[in-house]
Amino acid sequence: MDRFRPVYDWCPENLVCIGPESRFVRVARLIDPEEKLSSAVAEELWRLDTGITRLGAEEIPLDEAALPEPVRNDVVERMEEGKTASIGDGTGKMLVVSRKAGKLILQKVVAYHP
Repeated sequence: MDRFRPVYDWCPENLVCIGPESRFVRVARLIDPEEKLSSAVAEELWRLDTGITRLGAEEIPLDEAALPEPVRNDVVERMEEGKTASIGDGTGKMLVVSRKAGKLILQKVVAYHP
């Protein structure tokens, strides 16, 4: 059993559990007004009578996000310049994280109504 001790010790510091409700979603494409997918989804949401005219984003401070500490630290350390990622905040909300000009930007997804 001592052979596996390094693996056992490594896991709590480096693994983040993703629950069964987690999904792979490219949310960043849905909130980018330049993306064709964004306008197509907005049209479909309106057609389905949801009252939503479009999806967008609002920037929020990193410390206000409901992210577990290991996830927050991982995002700060590993997010590369010019990259974008979508992550769940643990409460069912999707966040978009990016790094531009060295600044870490965290956005929450917002549904806009008329």
